[in-house]
Amino acid sequence: MQNPLTNLSGRLSATMFVLMLILVISACEKSGFLTLARKQKTEYQIIIPVEATRADLKAASYLQRYFEKTTETHLPIIRDRAPDSEYEISIGKTNRLADLSNRDIPEFTSDGFYIFTEEKKVFFTSNSEKGVLYGAVSFIEKYLGVRLLSSEVDYWESMKKLRIPDDIDWCEEPVISFRSTHYRDTWDPMYADWHKLHHLPGGGHPDWGYWCHSFNQLVSPDEYYEEHPEYFAEVNGNRVATQLCLTNPDVLAISVENLRKAMEEKPDLTYWSVSQNDNVSYCQCEKCRAIDEEEGSPMGSLLKYVNAIADSFPDKVISTLSYQYTRRPPKTIKPRDNVNIMLCTIELNRSRPIETDPGAASFREDIERWAELTNDILLWDYVIQFENLVSPFPNLRVLQPNLQYLVENHADKHFQQGNREVGGEFAELRGYLISKLLWNPYADVQELMDEFLTAYYGKAGKYIRKYIDKMHDELEASGSGLGIFGHPCDAQNTYLNPELMEQYDIWFDKAEKVVKKDSVILKRVKIARLPLLYAKIELATRLGTAEGGMYIRDDKGQWIVNPDIPNMAESLVGLANVQGVTRFKEWHTTPDEYLSSLKKSWSTDMQDHLALDKKIILTSPASKKYAGGNESLLTDGLRGPLLTWTYNWLGFEGFECEAVISFDEMTEIEYLSSSWLQDQRSWIFLPDKVSYYSSENGLDWTLISEIENTADQQKGGVHVLDFSAVLEESMKIKHLKLLTQSNITCPNWHPGAGGPAWIFIDEWIIR
Repeated sequence: MQNPLTNLSGRLSATMFVLMLILVISACEKSGFLTLARKQKTEYQIIIPVEATRADLKAASYLQRYFEKTTETHLPIIRDRAPDSEYEISIGKTNRLADLSNRDIPEFTSDGFYIFTEEKKVFFTSNSEKGVLYGAVSFIEKYLGVRLLSSEVDYWESMKKLRIPDDIDWCEEPVISFRSTHYRDTWDPMYADWHKLHHLPGGGHPDWGYWCHSFNQLVSPDEYYEEHPEYFAEVNGNRVATQLCLTNPDVLAISVENLRKAMEEKPDLTYWSVSQNDNVSYCQCEKCRAIDEEEGSPMGSLLKYVNAIADSFPDKVISTLSYQYTRRPPKTIKPRDNVNIMLCTIELNRSRPIETDPGAASFREDIERWAELTNDILLWDYVIQFENLVSPFPNLRVLQPNLQYLVENHADKHFQQGNREVGGEFAELRGYLISKLLWNPYADVQELMDEFLTAYYGKAGKYIRKYIDKMHDELEASGSGLGIFGHPCDAQNTYLNPELMEQYDIWFDKAEKVVKKDSVILKRVKIARLPLLYAKIELATRLGTAEGGMYIRDDKGQWIVNPDIPNMAESLVGLANVQGVTRFKEWHTTPDEYLSSLKKSWSTDMQDHLALDKKIILTSPASKKYAGGNESLLTDGLRGPLLTWTYNWLGFEGFECEAVISFDEMTEIEYLSSSWLQDQRSWIFLPDKVSYYSSENGLDWTLISEIENTADQQKGGVHVLDFSAVLEESMKIKHLKLLTQSNITCPNWHPGAGGPAWIFIDEWIIR
């Protein structure tokens, strides 16, 4: 039998052990932490310098705001003229630092910060302009658990007690010294502060005068071309106002003078771009060509000119683009110490990391060579699909490895070109991830994505994560590329195939269901689904009469528009307008314009006519770059989309279109029409003239009608013009011919002057 006293003694011993353990824990808590707030009370106050900087004031304000949100406790802000107290949070160069002569406070060359505790005080210090501010927001994120997900959405949870370690010794300095994401949402001043970005409110960049493509600002074609064509590029033997002639001494003198005037207006700015225009028609005169051939790259003549300008402004940094034809470094010419190289990745694939993609081998050679020549490289990367801003674009897995590779090759400045328009696929998520990785390319990107999806989409986040992961898995498994000027149709057999589209819909249905009671988050989920709606419509347009396409047969066997598509389009555009989407494509197409173009297409498509499905013979084949050069598209009854001319249109580059159609027997006609497209920014022009001919034997031709172009060739945007002929009297024919008279090369006013021009044709209608 157990002794009752022994049992009691055992119980007392256990009780004493627990009490002792509590005391030990309390002692550890007391010595290991500082309690900043408890039960909506605090003994702390924020101390700022009497002559506080703008960054000091913002840091104090942000800390005060989120301290109050998370702890429901007000944290006073006072100047350091107030008497010293035991509980202080010192921000900036306060007089409280004078008593810390025994502490080694680091110096920073960029935006670094140092946070430390001393007894019961917390100090935020930096010698850089915004370091204190960046330290404050890092502190708020780490210890208060706050996340700024977008310019309008922050995430935080209430806490009854806020404790921090009493031995903080936290020093951070970014690897990337210039950080820009170029998403419109990230231009918001608070967002830029919070995520440590170098943005002005309108998307510009602090300390930059000219940003890029500045030749026309230095030597204006409007001012000089007419009297001095020799100042401009020689292309195919002609002087055209596309680029500058970089070996002309007058061009150098004018450039220096005009740049000096611009600098005098903004003397505080350091960086000035002296960069080629956005076209590839560079000067090939004898002198420029000699330098370029000797240096193995058109960068030879450019860098020689840029260096000469840099010599005139030793106190400034002259930046120049290494872009398209100037991407390859010169063999012997090195950038001056005050020259910045803005290296661009426009040609690269986005489905594989730069470091391992076989297709990026030449770029790797170029950046590694630039890294040998200079330590001042600003990397201009592209992270969205510009031709279809709201389309699915699974490139999220290459963001981090690309940043790491580029940083390791001396690219310590980054401009990540996202979407300057409102909206775009996962715009908030992309801005968030890129911003975090620009500060720390080695952060845990999966953790960053999960924290964003959970905070922004609530319970729906797990389904959206499934969607993102599956799309990326399928792209990787396919081995396909991913281009920034691509289209959803490029992925119709890979990550956007019909089976996967069904699965994506299932996940989004579940995502909407679990948050249906929260209207705010439900709206975010629906917006995240916009790219799928857009892809479905674009795929249906491409498929035409095939399964899943735009057209189905009605009860009478006639082709009609699938009623699901207009309903889908109305939903897409309605929701895009609610979100405030400004463009569906980089340079044009508002949501309403997109819907209007679809409706116009539906009203004219699938019209029966005499040429329907007739064989077409082309004298010269159409380019296989577009629609595979398939001539049958001219008589398939489908009108090519106005806004997506990369399919269902035939393109001819640098030569005329001559097409012949033959009938089995003499056929009576009274109307002829063909549709032509203009997008002069893409070097596509309307024909000057379209002529129609008839023949009885297919050898001897008689002119029926010729129609001249009356439209403005210089008009921007995408436009379609029908070259139509209504015959005065009907006539019987056996063979018909269509022949264009066009610009074979781009005109002198065009950025591609001297280069081969395109003409694009779609349906040839005969009645």
